[in-house]
Amino acid sequence: MNQQPTVPVPARRASIQRVLLMLAVATGLAWVFYLYSNPQLVIMLTDQLWACF
Repeated sequence: MNQQPTVPVPARRASIQRVLLMLAVATGLAWVFYLYSNPQLVIMLTDQLWACF
């Protein structure tokens, strides 16, 4: 028995792309959280921002 996939190929591809996009966004947010958990980085960014004024 040769059964067709229940989800069409373009819909499956869009679903995979959506999952990969969400994974990339979650990774980026985790990286930003990791960087901001470093106190020296936060102090350096604050000093750079304050230097603009």
